[in-house]
Amino acid sequence: MHTGLIQIKVGRTYLKDNMPPCPHGKLPTLEIREPVRLFPLIVLLLPLIEIAGFVVVGSHIGVLWTIALVLASTVAGSVLLRYQGFGVMNRMRAEVEAGRDPSREVAHGVMILLAAILLLIPGFVTDIFGILLFIPPVREIAWRFLKRRVN
Repeated sequence: MHTGLIQIKVGRTYLKDNMPPCPHGKLPTLEIREPVRLFPLIVLLLPLIEIAGFVVVGSHIGVLWTIALVLASTVAGSVLLRYQGFGVMNRMRAEVEAGRDPSREVAHGVMILLAAILLLIPGFVTDIFGILLFIPPVREIAWRFLKRRVN
């Protein structure tokens, strides 16, 4: 889509509208890649992997401790979301007030939200990814990866 501000590339084709081309040169391009073909497989395999994780952990520490760990991860997700979420909101506000681009802080906020959702989902595999996303250096690595993907 060519709106005069940005063009969007989906797969191998550009979406175009009736806007004239940009007079001052090349527009930034946000490329949306074709849907990942592994996504349906991941959606089907994740519950099976989580069940296997419950069985393995439950056989080592017992059923009640396994349930307690799942409940503790849910509580930890909600507490961490509140604690780190307010910190990101304050940093976003400071960036906007200083006249700087808040996109880094917005991305960190979205990753914190995703981390909390992953911790709220029962299971140990999603908990591992959720905990990793709550770690600021891991979020910074993810931000740098995402930043390179958006031109």
